[in-house]
Amino acid sequence: MLDNSTDANFVKNVNKLLANESMAYEVYRKYGTTPLGQNFVFVVSSLVWYAVRFIVETDGRVVDPSEKDSTSVKLLYRKQFARKYQIDDFVNSRFGQLAEGEYGNEFNETPTKIPKDCVEYPDKYLKTGDHVRSDHDGIYIGDGLVVHFHSDIDGTEDDTEARMNAIVCIATVEEFKANYVLKIVDHCIRRRHHADIKAAADENLTDLWPMPTIYSAKAMSKRYRKAPHREAVFGYLCAVGVPRVAPHLEVLGYYDTNDI
Repeated sequence: MLDNSTDANFVKNVNKLLANESMAYEVYRKYGTTPLGQNFVFVVSSLVWYAVRFIVETDGRVVDPSEKDSTSVKLLYRKQFARKYQIDDFVNSRFGQLAEGEYGNEFNETPTKIPKDCVEYPDKYLKTGDHVRSDHDGIYIGDGLVVHFHSDIDGTEDDTEARMNAIVCIATVEEFKANYVLKIVDHCIRRRHHADIKAAADENLTDLWPMPTIYSAKAMSKRYRKAPHREAVFGYLCAVGVPRVAPHLEVLGYYDTNDI
């Protein structure tokens, strides 16, 4: 086994996770760090064939009380290969990409519930630049405020006037949460620093999807149609720079990423 990490706490948490895995003989580990300072490791094992587990460091600030054995690491995937050279090629290739900041199409995320007193004490749990979620997504910009795509008009999500007049705006944490559970969305492979996420939210506050300067029935119809997608997409555009909505909707094919 090659243990080449200099982060003792990350190694400890990886060992704790692997202790609950049904894993064969461990061949080696290859630890690395992304340009954003996130630790990761490939763990290769063997029995009849070869397997690799890819584990990353997670945020770990808010722990779900129901997960008694939770740690600040996450197993993102397992893959199997028939030959050792195949698994070595895979590990070396993916390792090099991650080390250079080439993250690929892996968008795993872990939404974690925040305690109820977050409304009264937001900075106790939230960092500036956090991707947050209630019934839609937003970015926490500090001082108890969230930037999101929404409408100030009272009414349901299907309210025509609310959809047409929805814009990128600022709300308090209490307003953003409303009657929903508030969560931090931890992107398992981080693509941006929190400061850059906050900067993107600030920029998008004025530049993204502005209201038409001249009223047009066609333009307002377009805003109506795209509003539900934009509510979800906004958080991803700021946090990872990619227009995505909730992953479960992606899988079901309920939307087109170009239709935002």
